[in-house]
Amino acid sequence: MFAGVAKVLALILLLPFAAAWAEDVNTLNPAYPIVDDRFQVTAEWSIALDQPYNRTEQGSELVLFRPGLTIWISAWPNENGDSIDQRARWIAGETSRGAYDVVTGSRGPLFRHAFRLDEVKAEGVLQGYFGYTVASGGHLQMAIFFDNQEDLATAKSIVESVGYSEP
Repeated sequence: MFAGVAKVLALILLLPFAAAWAEDVNTLNPAYPIVDDRFQVTAEWSIALDQPYNRTEQGSELVLFRPGLTIWISAWPNENGDSIDQRARWIAGETSRGAYDVVTGSRGPLFRHAFRLDEVKAEGVLQGYFGYTVASGGHLQMAIFFDNQEDLATAKSIVESVGYSEP
């Protein structure tokens, strides 16, 4: 009897949230934290998200995910005291030969290098968009994998949204 009453009470208490669940949030995994809007990756680095994402960590990497799109993020400090130009040349020089749609350039104090790179897997082709944003204190590296071609614009927007503030 108490189990039945508890279920009814839970439904009544959760009813006000039903409208929110009808949006994108209902596709996320409730076992993981949800992040949205302008997301602070580290004290210095931030990105703008197009919609809510689940958040987890895999080793030293931050992973944001939703059905159809996964973002792997690594923040690297400038331990050697390299200039932005030195680090930018190194990153651009390490780009895979299979990269295409390469975009490289500076905007204000930041240097961005991004490209497409598809990986062939047994299950099919894994579409990826990779972005590096370099600042005086280090760089933010992102690998964004997506299922639908329509999400390429989202991946590009997220890479372009990277912000940096000096510590």
